Amino acid sequence: MDICRGVLRAIFLDYPLSKAIDMVFSICGSAKEFLAPIEHLIRWRMPEFSLTDTRSISDGLKQRLDKKHSPFFVELLKYLGDNQYDNIFTDINSDNPKIKRDQLFRWMELTKYVDGDLLLIARIAFEDKGDRNVKSLLWGFMPDIDKKDSLLEENAQYADLHIHYNVANDRFLFRWLNLMNQFTLRPNKIGETKQNGDILLDEWTVKVRQYNPIMLWKEKFSNKSYMDWIGFASVIRFFLFRFIVEGKTVQKEDRENLKKSLTDSDFAKLLCEDCSRKVEYYRDSAYKDFTDKTYLNKVLDYCVQKNLIDDETKNSPHCLVIGERWLLYNILHRIANDSTNAKQMASWFYLYTLIKNRCRVEYFLSNDLKGLANYNLCVGNSNGGIDKDFAFLYMKLLRMSFKNKEFAEFRLRAKDCDTFLKDKDRPRCMKAVLLISKSMKIEEAKNILSKNINYLRGKKIVGVDFAGSDTKKRPVEYSKIIRYLREKGINNLTYHVGEDFYDLVDGLRAIEEIVFDLNWRKPNRLAHLLALFTNPQKYYEAKHYTVAMPHDILEENIKWIYSHVPEGMDKDLFKLDSDKNEKDIEFFKHDKNIIKVVAYNQKRILKEIIDREIPIETCPTSNLRIGFFDKYSELPTCKLIKEENAVVTINTDAAGLLGTTLQNEYNLIALALEKDLEKNKDEIQSVLNRLRTNAIKSLFS
Repeated sequence: MDICRGVLRAIFLDYPLSKAIDMVFSICGSAKEFLAPIEHLIRWRMPEFSLTDTRSISDGLKQRLDKKHSPFFVELLKYLGDNQYDNIFTDINSDNPKIKRDQLFRWMELTKYVDGDLLLIARIAFEDKGDRNVKSLLWGFMPDIDKKDSLLEENAQYADLHIHYNVANDRFLFRWLNLMNQFTLRPNKIGETKQNGDILLDEWTVKVRQYNPIMLWKEKFSNKSYMDWIGFASVIRFFLFRFIVEGKTVQKEDRENLKKSLTDSDFAKLLCEDCSRKVEYYRDSAYKDFTDKTYLNKVLDYCVQKNLIDDETKNSPHCLVIGERWLLYNILHRIANDSTNAKQMASWFYLYTLIKNRCRVEYFLSNDLKGLANYNLCVGNSNGGIDKDFAFLYMKLLRMSFKNKEFAEFRLRAKDCDTFLKDKDRPRCMKAVLLISKSMKIEEAKNILSKNINYLRGKKIVGVDFAGSDTKKRPVEYSKIIRYLREKGINNLTYHVGEDFYDLVDGLRAIEEIVFDLNWRKPNRLAHLLALFTNPQKYYEAKHYTVAMPHDILEENIKWIYSHVPEGMDKDLFKLDSDKNEKDIEFFKHDKNIIKVVAYNQKRILKEIIDREIPIETCPTSNLRIGFFDKYSELPTCKLIKEENAVVTINTDAAGLLGTTLQNEYNLIALALEKDLEKNKDEIQSVLNRLRTNAIKSLFS
């Protein structure tokens, strides 16, 4: 992790809320006091740096922030706006700022932890210092790649074969704007009630953030829930907006009310209700036409004022976010220009962004944990929590985002398919694939398929996807269902496999079951296959050759290893002497020859997949975040490129959860080929064209 990324993460994500609040409400707080937790956070996040290094970083920040005639919160925001990451962007003075392709890796890492809009808008605001020259602020949920750097064919067709509908767009932003317009402290399923496996961490009920003992800075506010902090943030946002449109700063009464709301839940509710009433005035002058007849009495966001809306904005799918971006820009632009009044709002703006980033990680795969279960926690949060008017806007924005630019096969749960298919405004390029979750009972899966069989036979639903963890159900358990579908003439099947496993061995077993036992062949597709491309030496050495799993799975793994040992190797090296019950968890230490066994079988199974011409759905960023890989050049996509006959494709999987786009995924692989594998421009373009063509040819539709 570079210094810039580590510092920004420490300040805008990991910083203890209780400490931040102490500083915001303190009249005489100092940079030294604010920075006290920073050195510890940097040590925790950046173990590759020595203690001397982290002290130097902390001292450098103190020198930067500790200005006699400037509040340190102002200097903190100036650090954000004028920082080492500024070389990521190009065309910063245009209406459509872009990311340099050679900075993509850095951008993806930065935006895991800090809201990308905050980073980009800070750069724009400080670039506009002096003259107020606000841009359209209508870039996508991720800025485009600079076309001067891109190696993609500009007008070529692309296809995303693997994209989950519920996380295809930035779900967090919908959720955030929804909550910021509610001014409510009502209970919510997500994070409100402490559930099994949750812990209270720095006043926050967490599910998906990394558990960090350093965050337990103070115990005060420990009774405050996720929704309590949301309500607090919505009030601060209103004060920030009021400051921009009226010039009114946070008054003494406002400060006292906010402080009291932190310890008095009844008063907090009254404060939210009061702000909600005051906002109605601004709702009257807000832009309403982005909704349809069903929602004429709704506004997407009170910050989207009519004076911000021109014809370009009206027709943009990103009309939804213009208010939030406008809010960020105006505060930061005033800070850049040393506005006296803005200095009084700097601390509140910082607190708002801190809470927002904390909320974001519940919907955005930001932590460094591996595995599908970690990913599914974020997906679970994204599946709910949005009111029906915002759910409508989510679909509308998704439609506007595609506009027949690229083909996409969306994975949809059965309950969403009917609504999706009845949508008359849906572009023809958006196709439905019925998702069958492996967490379902087999009978439930059968019933869903039988109810949708006419849609499938009529190609209204173009295929069936079996998704989820192989630890829930083995592929062979679906043999009757697969046979039933094939008998009905439905061969457009795809399967998530080798993505989640106790051991590389059972991951390989699952892939083999599909290929051989379920007789998988073109046009059937396979998704992820991470077990097939994980480096066995790296994997087992990191685990010290020890794995943990239920006894019955371990027993099956050992049997499989015994029967798939390469010629010349002693089979007796792989035995299990145990009389445990089948569901007892067993810790088992492999013989070091397991590396050779796994590597041999990886090659064997891959050869069979290639010989059968089975299309492989790789999802680069998703595979990197979930799998045991350190960089893009280690991913299945790059390893498969070496196999001339492999039908490998690039897809997004969960674009909104990962902060990516299909074009971005292609550019990330191009950058990996260039930087790590030392391919020249012509070679890279040839590879990208092959990947693009493979996807178009592998479309179910």
